[in-house]
Amino acid sequence: MKKTIILLFVLGICNICYSQQLDEAQLSQPKEATITIPELCIDKFDEEKATTLWLYFLGNPRWKQVQGIETMYSVRKEIIDGKCLPMLEYSYTKFDDSMSISKVRALISFEGYSKFYDDDSNVTYIDSKSKESILTIKKENSGILLYSSNLLIKGENINIEIFEQSKNIKREYTEKALVELNEELSYVLQYNKEINNMGIMPINKCYPIPPDSIIFNILDGFQPGMYDIQAGLKIDRTGTIYMKVFDDNTNKQLSSERITPKTTKDFTFSKTNSSIFQYKTSLTVYEGDWKNKYEARFEIWFKDKKGNEKKLIEKKRLINGWQR
Repeated sequence: MKKTIILLFVLGICNICYSQQLDEAQLSQPKEATITIPELCIDKFDEEKATTLWLYFLGNPRWKQVQGIETMYSVRKEIIDGKCLPMLEYSYTKFDDSMSISKVRALISFEGYSKFYDDDSNVTYIDSKSKESILTIKKENSGILLYSSNLLIKGENINIEIFEQSKNIKREYTEKALVELNEELSYVLQYNKEINNMGIMPINKCYPIPPDSIIFNILDGFQPGMYDIQAGLKIDRTGTIYMKVFDDNTNKQLSSERITPKTTKDFTFSKTNSSIFQYKTSLTVYEGDWKNKYEARFEIWFKDKKGNEKKLIEKKRLINGWQR
């Protein structure tokens, strides 16, 4: 009996050691994961220019803003044919077959980091002066062999974070995204005054196709009762945008506890009230079912920093309620 216990104990230790070796073997720094780093401009963002950068992100629907307790960051949406592709959990999967991409994410974080990774074992931390780096690669095999990396470049007030998971060890997306991010940041520095005055900068390639007039479109979503909102709006002060939906026959507000919080977004502004900003969101109306339509009134509202609220635009259409 004692021999059996001892044998099991030894086997258990061997299994633990073997598992640890496997875990350690998953991490490597292969030469194929070497990236060239352009001359970065992130250290030119002092506190004032970092604030302008956040203002720029608010006015560009290509960027998704996230404000946490410890840090805030903005995730870049990928653009195809002038339109932003939808993200799943702040990342993209297989948007470019030519690079065999499985999953990617590019973002700018302010002061702290995004906290997307609890385990930072495959995070490569470098400073903004580096010219070349071999990224730490994590090998993952869940039916398909994939190689993951996280690059984090620390600046004085902003950081660049790029995640790439692909079938190739070579970090094609990481290098490409790094060049593109640095170029966009240099434009923000160049057009600092324009962004502060107009809320936007005159570089069209940095934006999705912009509306040239005030618009308000209500599109059918994935199922009846779900709706996608697309709008072009003029705003002359900082504040938030959000939706309200009413039954137009009874004037009863619909799904207010869900719709308004879900559609609330910080918004940029133009001091001259001449720029048109894009507002995109989605919502679900729970009152009703899939069989019967009724007329609803969709309203877009704005609230400034002082709490003053006003309706910007409204539109009516027949809708269904979402049915479980």
